[in-house]
Parts: sequence; structure tokens; C-alpha cells
Amino acid sequence: MLPTAASDAWVYQPLAMRNKRDAPGNTTDESKSVILWGGVVNDQVHTMNFLYCHEDYKQARDIGVPMVTSFNITNAHLYWTREAYPTNAYQTLGNAGAGMKPKKPAPDDPSVAKGLPEGVGVGDPDHLVETIKRWESVGVTGINFLLNAMEMIPQEQVMESMRLFASEVMPQFRTKEERQSPVYTPATPPDFVKGEL
Repeated sequence: MLPTAASDAWVYQPLAMRNKRDAPGNTTDESKSVILWGGVVNDQVHTMNFLYCHEDYKQARDIGVPMVTSFNITNAHLYWTREAYPTNAYQTLGNAGAGMKPKKPAPDDPSVAKGLPEGVGVGDPDHLVETIKRWESVGVTGINFLLNAMEMIPQEQVMESMRLFASEVMPQFRTKEERQSPVYTPATPPDFVKGEL
């Protein structure tokens, strides 16, 4: 499955994260037993991540990490909006408190030697392949990539990053047959959507 661009986000789903459940019309026994409450139920687990890919991991770090930091700083205020706009979302910090404590990185973490943030899609193609595989190993089925924050990275550099990711990282998760076949695009919306249009 190729990534799809939407605003400044890019969605990518590696090969091992896909299987027969993605074929049109396939459902699992679990999905048949679920009561739908106004939407789609599936067994997909996506996460949001950042993407900046460069041949030189040091240059990727120098450009990508400040973008990640800038996003985190500008986004941090959203937690407190619950005070002005009451919501059932974000009632607690969850495990964020544990994340604030310094922790010793895992010995097999590919980020440590390069000075890159653990699990973040910033680095050279080899590093990004390892990062995606680590996400995949914990059950993530897709990653939504944020490509820029506050327009910190010039558009041409964002495009170069995406081209490098598409040419060097994505093929690592696709079979030869998938690389040669056209991407599936539905001609019509699924039945459950047609009624809402």
C-alpha cells in the first residue's frame, strides 16, 4: 500500500502489517460480533509519528529533531483546553508521568548510538526501517507521519525526505509482486458510507 498525502500528514502501512483482512469484503469473526455505533470497527492500530529521512542521519537529526520539539511545544497547550471546553477525553495524564522520568534506553535501541529519539521517524533510511519494524513488533498496523511543523522545514526538503523514504524505506516492506502491481483504489465508497452521502 502506498502512502497517501493529506495536508502535512502521510499514512504508510508496511507489508507485514497487512494481510487478508485488508481485502475488500473480508471481515473477521470478531468484527461480526461487534455492535456498530455509527462508524467502522476494525482491528487496525495506527499511531502518529514524525518523518524526516535523509541519507546522513546527522543531518536528519539536525533538521528533524527541532521540528519534533517545536511540534511538541506548540501542541502541549492542547491538554489544558479541557479546562475551557469540558470533554471526556484526556481526563488524566495516563502514563505521561512515567514518560517524564529519565529512563535507560533498551540495549537494542537503534536510536541510542545516533543520538536520535527512540521510536521517532527521524534518521537515515536504515534507521527508519528499524524504527518501523519496532513499531510493528508491538502490534502497530500503520503509521500516520507528520512531515512538518510550523513550516520549519522548507518544502523542497520535505519532498526530498518523502522521495528518499519512498525509494529506500517503503520497498523494504513490500514484496516484488506488490512493487509491480497497481495500488488498489476503490471505485465506489463502501456500502456503509453510501447511505451517509
